[in-house]
Amino acid sequence: MKGIIFGTIVAAISVIGVGAAQADSLTSGIVNADGSKGTNGPYSVSHPTTGRYVITLTSYTGAAICMFNVIGGPTYIRSVIFGSKTCDVTFGNKKGSQTNVLFSFYAAPVS
Repeated sequence: MKGIIFGTIVAAISVIGVGAAQADSLTSGIVNADGSKGTNGPYSVSHPTTGRYVITLTSYTGAAICMFNVIGGPTYIRSVIFGSKTCDVTFGNKKGSQTNVLFSFYAAPVS
């Protein structure tokens, strides 16, 4: 239950942090375990290695901060890199191996 409450608080802070003028720039989507897009939207996904996904935000002109929500089994985020128009994330399992996952993401522009 605490995880759900924490996620809600983080999302609320992100919306407040970007301001009303940029609220329409928030991007969300679903990424399938094979790296394909699960939803339409202004983003593309590459899947260079097992467990690693690079989301490119096609409507952004600068950097973004992304939040991720794994859908399914126990998985953790091994690394996240935020770049210009990209969110690069790598997932792992509890054994320490990188693993492919179905996940959703939310991206907010850095103001």
